[in-house]
Amino acid sequence: MSARLGGTKLCALRTKRLLAALLVAFAALSPFFGLGARDLWNPDEADHATAARELLVEQRWIVPTIAGETYAEKPPLQAWIIVLSAKVRGTDVDSFDARLPSAIGGALLVLATLAIGRRAGGPAFGLVAALVTASTAEVFLRARWCQVDGLFAGLFAWSAVAAFELAHRPRATVALALGAALGAAILTKGPLAGALLVTTVLAGFALVPSCRRAWLGRAGGWLLAGLCLAVALALPWYVALAAEDPGGLWRALIHENLKRFAGSQDHARPVHYYLSGALWGSLAPYAALLPPALAYAWRTTGTEGAKPLHTRDAELVRWCWGAFLAGLLLLSAASAKQGKYLLPLIPFFAVGLTDFARGVGEFGKAWERHWTTAVLSAVALAAVIVALLATAASFFGPRADEALASLASGFVEMPARALPVGAVLPALLALGVAGFAVLAVGIHTRASFRLGWLAVGLCVAQAFVAAKLFPAVNGTKSARPVVERAMARLSELEQAGAAPRYAVWHVDLRSDKDVESWTDSAPFVYFATGRWRAPLVLHGSQALRKALSDGGGPLVLVLRATHFDRMPPELRSRFARRFQASVGSRTLVVVESGT
Repeated sequence: MSARLGGTKLCALRTKRLLAALLVAFAALSPFFGLGARDLWNPDEADHATAARELLVEQRWIVPTIAGETYAEKPPLQAWIIVLSAKVRGTDVDSFDARLPSAIGGALLVLATLAIGRRAGGPAFGLVAALVTASTAEVFLRARWCQVDGLFAGLFAWSAVAAFELAHRPRATVALALGAALGAAILTKGPLAGALLVTTVLAGFALVPSCRRAWLGRAGGWLLAGLCLAVALALPWYVALAAEDPGGLWRALIHENLKRFAGSQDHARPVHYYLSGALWGSLAPYAALLPPALAYAWRTTGTEGAKPLHTRDAELVRWCWGAFLAGLLLLSAASAKQGKYLLPLIPFFAVGLTDFARGVGEFGKAWERHWTTAVLSAVALAAVIVALLATAASFFGPRADEALASLASGFVEMPARALPVGAVLPALLALGVAGFAVLAVGIHTRASFRLGWLAVGLCVAQAFVAAKLFPAVNGTKSARPVVERAMARLSELEQAGAAPRYAVWHVDLRSDKDVESWTDSAPFVYFATGRWRAPLVLHGSQALRKALSDGGGPLVLVLRATHFDRMPPELRSRFARRFQASVGSRTLVVVESGT
């Protein structure tokens, strides 16, 4: 009998482990599904894809270019991965190749959170923390968007994992891993990776006595060795960039780092920007649990010996919260701020939140328990209601469908016609089922169990959104239709015997200032065909007048006016008058005014 019971328990344990492995695999691999199902979208996606394609075509591996102009805004590791993917798949850098590094970064983030969580509280703890990371709004978006932030955050997360490990077991292999991950992160987004790792280490030094002792001993020496290795890996590219294009080195180091930190001209935000809104959007739907989780950590991470606190690494949890707050302080001090900059901090938040959810039922104060129950129940109830409304809209005809789409468009700033409810219905149903499950298990169930249910439902819903909704709204976010119209006009002019030219002109209506030639022009370079892949890229009225008066053929111009359709009528009229004054009666064909 005892042998039979032992076999049953072993079978149950193996089933749980298999289920946990499947959930982690799904969370880590879901960003890879449907990467190539839609065109490259604005902003930024076409910038990186075009730079990678020009590297592939011109075989220049040091200085990326867009339409022949230096693009040194970011180091080239992401472009190298895109080129490698294109070579392996035999493509001309398509949307799958372009988004592959971000998906890799998302998987690295999930797995890094799993590693930290397992050390902090065991396998189940790590599983819930990994699911929380995978289901946050910022990770969901950036793991499926061609920007450097996803890959950068994943690489940095593993350098943080190595730092945590180094403080406990100082070894050469761990220092080697730290240097490799940090060096790759620097080659993705620059020295910010080093600054974030330093704040992470300082947080441990200040808050965790055992880390302080470790950094003052052997671990400090290995940490310094890892930092030196990271610099050694990244430095050759900066040296090669200086030799080939000194101006590009100035932009890569000074403009994109020091000037953006001290006084950015774009994305400049007040110091409270993250606390006043961006933080809550990036951590959605878990952001409302941040205050009680911090309060709980403040009271309990120093406690030892009380069950179940002895089953967790309280010092590591405290270190994670310290790293989260220190990184938030560093990013808040910078002039340039965006929600995506918080991406490297999400694993720290996920570990702290999971610790709170696991222990709040037994050790939390009454207000912490009530707040947690209210937040999780409210999110679950909202998911159920939205799923029921969407299902009803699918049965009651197009009017209900349009009404729900109009309501949703107010939150995502997208035309209602671009949000077909039918495309997102499977995601809403998955989220509704998860919400119902959270409500059904009851308020007396452990908060970590309800949090895990909610995270699983969000991961499934996000996979459906990426597979169904993103391709459905492709036409509103892609520049392909505009470029195809421009290519058609060019063909018509050529057939008529003219010698047309293709040009892109960008003007920022908010400040009417000239901008870099590649800014917002990359989509019109990427989707062009044949010899038109190197258009005239114009910025400023003088450049446009010169292009029109130099004796060349008709100019097929794509006009890029940032936020044109959001401008008040008087500003649009002033822009139209200025544009007319710039071009006069010269030969010009304007294909479309972009936004």
